[in-house]
Amino acid sequence: METPKSEHRPQGRTGTPEADPEGVAQQSRQFFSDIREWVELRVELFQVDLEERIQDVVNRMAQAAIVILLIGLALLFLAMAAAFALGEWTGSTALGFLIVAVIGFLVAVVVKSSRPRVAPRLFREGDESGAARTDKKLPEHGHAE
Repeated sequence: METPKSEHRPQGRTGTPEADPEGVAQQSRQFFSDIREWVELRVELFQVDLEERIQDVVNRMAQAAIVILLIGLALLFLAMAAAFALGEWTGSTALGFLIVAVIGFLVAVVVKSSRPRVAPRLFREGDESGAARTDKKLPEHGHAE
């Protein structure tokens, strides 16, 4: 009786082609090279994005500074015009400037005393970390029922 012929397979082969060690090494090097390039590109993208954000903030700050400067100059000239007009009306230029200065001082006191309602971010009182204090409470507006 004949035994069925079995195909002779060399030891170590399982039907799939044996991987080439050189090819695997080359693919591994290419894989890690691609990962390194991807990481470098992500870092570069982050840097460009950060530079754009910083440039945007600087541009906004410069624009705000210019607007504040122009408003300040306009207010200065308006105050001087009012002082000269009041000086002519009262008969004393010094008295006109004094009246304008007192009015400016009173406006500053009103703005400072109403800090929770007017520009609260400008008048923050906080600890060393810059956190706003929360121990002060605003007056409650009660309604009679």
